[in-house]
Amino acid sequence: RHQEWLKFLRQIDQTIAAEKQIHIICDNYATHKHPAVERWLGKHKRFHVHFTPTSASWLNMRVYQVHSEQSSSQLPAESENQS
Repeated sequence: RHQEWLKFLRQIDQTIAAEKQIHIICDNYATHKHPAVERWLGKHKRFHVHFTPTSASWLNMRVYQVHSEQSSSQLPAESENQS
């Protein structure tokens, strides 16, 4: 699963302007902390990963809600990215 996470991080890295800082909020799933992921993040200093507390599964739902709200209001439509 960590390969899929790295693929996702690389996609973000290629899509977001290089001068932008990237903050990612995720749970403590082992995939997010895999040694290969940690090495990649160590080389990509603009990525800032914030982990939810291990005992706060309720917080995950709120993170997803916020992400959904921001995605629909701030990110360009899929068709705008394809040219």
